[in-house]
Amino acid sequence: SQILLVTQESAQQVEEWVAEESLSAENPHSETASTGPMQYRPNIIVKSATNGSAGRALEPFEELQWSYMEFGLHQVFKVSGPCRRCQMISIDQNSAKTLKAPYSTLARRMRVGGKVVFGIYLDSTIDDDEREIVTVRSGMLLRASM
Repeated sequence: SQILLVTQESAQQVEEWVAEESLSAENPHSETASTGPMQYRPNIIVKSATNGSAGRALEPFEELQWSYMEFGLHQVFKVSGPCRRCQMISIDQNSAKTLKAPYSTLARRMRVGGKVVFGIYLDSTIDDDEREIVTVRSGMLLRASM
């Protein structure tokens, strides 16, 4: 089955857009869903290294350009495409209230092929009969290729 990956940087960008729209709206909605990465129900969240290790900062939505991901050594996954989003991401997971953001914000700002997207799907590159258990841990080196 597919694995949903989102980046902290993309979630942060959406949070900033929601805040901007709320400030500029004539009738700002006081209630908005958390736009942190968990709002999108991912299997994996990645973010730029902050400890001065090798690598570079990720740009928001950069993941939409990736073709392959490698976690640690030799755990390679193929990016099968962006995750098309629905209104479920605007349901507050704590209160179950339906809110306007972040879906409405993504609908205005993040479309690919006319579809609202956020995050990417990963598929294993290993045949079913050769699969091993893959453990992805916090702090693992991540490599993406475009």
